[in-house]
Amino acid sequence: KNEHNVVDVLSFVIPGSYHSPDLKKKFGENFYHVSYIGFVLIVSAVFGWFSSRHKAGPFWLLLIIFFFIMTLGPFLYVKGRFVTMGGSPLKLPFYYVFKYVPFFSTVGHPQRFFPVLGLALMVYASFGWTHLLKKIRYPALTAIFIGTLLVLENLFLSPAPYPIDAGK
Repeated sequence: KNEHNVVDVLSFVIPGSYHSPDLKKKFGENFYHVSYIGFVLIVSAVFGWFSSRHKAGPFWLLLIIFFFIMTLGPFLYVKGRFVTMGGSPLKLPFYYVFKYVPFFSTVGHPQRFFPVLGLALMVYASFGWTHLLKKIRYPALTAIFIGTLLVLENLFLSPAPYPIDAGK
């Protein structure tokens, strides 16, 4: 079982120093899996899903689902362990696409799907924020507050190292 290309499901929501897996410890690599999405973005995206009737909503929801599944990598991995079925790691769609779709193996790592997942979540969050800001008394202050929460959460709760190790 190779832990190199897996992404722990919990790494999307566990703040602090939770890496998925910690490649520095396991393989001596200076590459960090930072899949932390954050609660502000997740709650905002869920609010966007419930409050929005935007005609582009289903498209972005499909992107969220597809890229979340692809970001998980070839096997389901939770709490630092492979989820098994019949004694073997449970294979996810990334495994089959990586193995059978020509040129897909050049993707190399499921983390490459994360930016599109983040973008799709931000679009859905913006649907919710737009809906909210139209209904409140001080929309500019609320927007600044939400933006500040996003920045603070990512600065202080994200497992991303700071300062970023430039490698040697």
